[in-house]
Amino acid sequence: MRFGFGFVPVPGQVRRVAPMLEQLGFDSLAVTDHPTGATEHFSQMMLAAELTERIEIGGGVTVAPLRHPAVTASGLNTLQFESGGRAFCGIGRGDAGVFSLGHEPQSMADFDAYLSELRRFLHGGLGWSQDLDLPRVPLDVAVSGPRMCDLAGRHADRITLAVGADPVVVGDWLQRARGSVERAGRDPDGVEYGAYTPCVLADDIETAVSGARHITAVFARFSAMRGQRSPRSIPPMLEETAEAVDRVIGHAPDLAIDVTDVVADEFVHWFAVAGGPAHAVDRFQALADLGLDHVQLVSGLHELPAEVADRHLELVGNAVIPAVTEAAL
Repeated sequence: MRFGFGFVPVPGQVRRVAPMLEQLGFDSLAVTDHPTGATEHFSQMMLAAELTERIEIGGGVTVAPLRHPAVTASGLNTLQFESGGRAFCGIGRGDAGVFSLGHEPQSMADFDAYLSELRRFLHGGLGWSQDLDLPRVPLDVAVSGPRMCDLAGRHADRITLAVGADPVVVGDWLQRARGSVERAGRDPDGVEYGAYTPCVLADDIETAVSGARHITAVFARFSAMRGQRSPRSIPPMLEETAEAVDRVIGHAPDLAIDVTDVVADEFVHWFAVAGGPAHAVDRFQALADLGLDHVQLVSGLHELPAEVADRHLELVGNAVIPAVTEAAL
């Protein structure tokens, strides 16, 4: 199972973090797309490519309604060329990045059409890139509800689940995702599967849980967003908390709202990976045993104190990744 890391590119973050991630053994980095809340993510992905030699680079996630699919494809094929084939296209229909501009996420129908166009432009539809013999940029669709799961089954090269880290829940959604691919007339074994995993590690549990609370809320809320709500089948614990978080956050453009009263420690422990390295190894090993191809760790790095953020990355890179990788050999 491959380990990626997703973060919001506040000024200076990519320059500091990208080389560190590669040195610590991460396999990819994903840059958040938020035009009013972070630096411009295509330029930051290109900077990451210049600062690294091995890891994959993509959006975590690129917000579809902000750009014409040809513009998105051109940016990604440019990254693919300049990085030597290390780009991936993490894509979603929008959240805070569109709320901040006074708009709504794309409808499922519009996102379906967008993905069809995006695939066409990515795979030979751009005149400037047709003669470069570029490797295809994998289309990685973020999934947090049944309708999005069906849509991803029709289009995605990779399906990355944003439903938390509980192995029972992730395992259920993994089977749903494979079923969606099969119903679309495609080979389920020809698609890669992963999970966005809220995660903060620390030397004491209190620091880890406190640090993971807000990013846990952000990702739990995806299960209650409009367009995900019906029909869906999610555990009552997730449904109750996701809808409570949605009521509190609403359409806040930066999602920067205190969620202490609605996201209990128990929920953080269940939905996220929050604790020490031994605990994390067990949780990630359980996800690997499901057959996931990758996890994309999301940690709200820009919200953590620098010493907590750096220690978190060190624990993942020096303790968790080697242990899970060794167990797979």
